[in-house]
Amino acid sequence: MGETRSRARHEKTRRNRKIENSAAISTLRTRVVVCASLVLVAGAFLLSEVSLTSRVRTWAGVMLEKSSSKSTFLPGTQPSPVVETPAPQLATVTQAPQVPSPVATPTEAPKERGEVQGAPIEAAPRALKSCLSFVHIPKAGGSNIEGIIARAYGYNQVVENPGDCISMRKIEKDVRFWGMCDDRLRCETKKHCGWSGADCCFINKSFEPQPPKNTGVDRCSFWHFPPAWDSQLATTYTQECDAFCVVREPVSRYLSHWRWRHLQKTGCSAEALEKFTKEKLAKAQGNEYLLEDCHFTPQVFYAFYNGNPANGRICQHILKLENLHQEFDPLMKKYGYPDKVKLGKSKSRASHGCSITPTEETLRLIKEYYAEDFKAFGY
Repeated sequence: MGETRSRARHEKTRRNRKIENSAAISTLRTRVVVCASLVLVAGAFLLSEVSLTSRVRTWAGVMLEKSSSKSTFLPGTQPSPVVETPAPQLATVTQAPQVPSPVATPTEAPKERGEVQGAPIEAAPRALKSCLSFVHIPKAGGSNIEGIIARAYGYNQVVENPGDCISMRKIEKDVRFWGMCDDRLRCETKKHCGWSGADCCFINKSFEPQPPKNTGVDRCSFWHFPPAWDSQLATTYTQECDAFCVVREPVSRYLSHWRWRHLQKTGCSAEALEKFTKEKLAKAQGNEYLLEDCHFTPQVFYAFYNGNPANGRICQHILKLENLHQEFDPLMKKYGYPDKVKLGKSKSRASHGCSITPTEETLRLIKEYYAEDFKAFGY
């Protein structure tokens, strides 16, 4: 009886152990299967990532190769080489923009490398932009230049007021006109002049001392305002197009303005001219920088950033009025303007006649006041 019970307990224990072992084996098998599945999934995922990355890299390489091989020149033209040019310095005024202080005029103006007296002043070669903007320097043939492009596109009247520009824009919708009719020009303080239907640029607030307000010497017509004194204006001249300007021998320019605007008041005599010169240049050397709609402003403030040739050009091309018939038409052809944009013989504004020889004192004052113009342009 006791032996039978012992055998039964032993058999029961053996069966329990067998069941436990089977359960353990089953659990182990399940874990192995799960682990194996996870490994397979992870491996497949990694392979997919590698394949995708490879395809992305390959596609990116193809696109980069294609983009680098594309050319962006116009049909029928040769691609222009890419020439890196330093960014021009901004024309922000950091100190009073006084006109050059009187200095002794050199007996012979220094010449740029390769320049001969009377030759156009060329900038360093670089890729051309698609158009030209015109920086109008007062009493340097500017009105005639404005009329050239107006006539070329169908406006056969003299361009004298903003109403003419409205009529021109009705005729031609897209071309960039020059000077008074250049509706792409912007300045920091552009608003109505107060003396005509045109807009003016007002002198930058950083100028010290400030010119008298509401006297006509704190503003100029926007197409006469020196871009060296307004960074936004300089940008609108040069951002889309290459700018060009026409300069003039300083004494001739000064006398032209005197004959045009003041001769009938002063009379035609060397003594009257000397008195006029002393009075006007004294004001211009004070704080009346923009005297008479900028007609006394030195030309360097139109052609160069901050009025200094060392700071870079606003006018990419500087032509000389004395050589305009030799220099203007080739520049237009260089930029692909039609043949009708060419220099004519017309003169829009005639000055009163007065043939006199200025006194030595008058010449001295003019040469001292415009000393930087003489030096910069080789006069």
